[in-house]
Amino acid sequence: MSLPLPVEHDGLVTAVAAGLLRDREVVVTGDESGAVRWWDAATGALVGRAGEDLPGPVRGVAIGDAGSATLVAALDGDGFLTAWDAGTTAGPREISCLRGADFGPYFLPHRGRPAIVVATSWAVRAVDAVTGHSEELGDVRGRIGRPPDYYDERDGHEAGMSRFAAAVVGGEPVWATSDTFSQYVWSGGRVRCTLTGGPDLEGTALALGTVHGRAVVVNTDGAHSVWLHDAGSGAAVAGPLTGCAGEIVGVGLAPGAVVAASRDGAVRRWALDGGRPGGTRREPAVARLPGEPAALAVSPLTGRAWTAVGTTVVAT
Repeated sequence: MSLPLPVEHDGLVTAVAAGLLRDREVVVTGDESGAVRWWDAATGALVGRAGEDLPGPVRGVAIGDAGSATLVAALDGDGFLTAWDAGTTAGPREISCLRGADFGPYFLPHRGRPAIVVATSWAVRAVDAVTGHSEELGDVRGRIGRPPDYYDERDGHEAGMSRFAAAVVGGEPVWATSDTFSQYVWSGGRVRCTLTGGPDLEGTALALGTVHGRAVVVNTDGAHSVWLHDAGSGAAVAGPLTGCAGEIVGVGLAPGAVVAASRDGAVRRWALDGGRPGGTRREPAVARLPGEPAALAVSPLTGRAWTAVGTTVVAT
């Protein structure tokens, strides 16, 4: 069953995220005009909004903790990162800003402090969620501490990345990157492993997380199939998971399942058993949407998928 959230966006919703604000689940949305809002996931009531619209379209949104506060962060059409206090009674306030990012935002710890991670096509940066101070975490071309013309395919992307995802897995902040030739998992600014086997790398979506206690990378291929790789070894552990008849706009992990939204107007779930190919139900459960999706977020609490469709968000 699909349940639309009665969002109040004038433009098309381009970004969505789900998380906690105090003891309730909220859904964060951003649209093509630069508006950012957050909503009670149970009732659909508006909880908060950005005081002013950002330069649109909003590329990404996130919600996470920053010490005693919960923040909403958004990446706008100009690559600026902006964050607001999501729970203040005085209204949202901007607390940090960084220019030039292409991917993100993600809430991850850095040096024991809450941080917001964003990335350009070649570098990953952490912004302290309290002070706004930013620090480069790694160059995905593998050139930190090496000559400017250095390149080795074992150490990163030659010309930068086209997809990026970040998460805390096994208690450690890591990120995954992809281009049309290679895919990597990183930790501590260095390549942890190269993903091997599976997709042809012409995919459109990437996610990182844990299923059944196993850290995995979820990615897609040019045939609109979904794959899972072990985030420690890089080996393919499930796939191809088929059924999508259009470009995949987002992937994510729910408890015991992998989720994908595709432009054929559907959200699909494949049940997983420990991330093993033999334990995967190849025929996914399908939820039809009222239109073509633009973005997907999977709730870390309930496993519900929140999908941007037109000017609204649909829960499945």
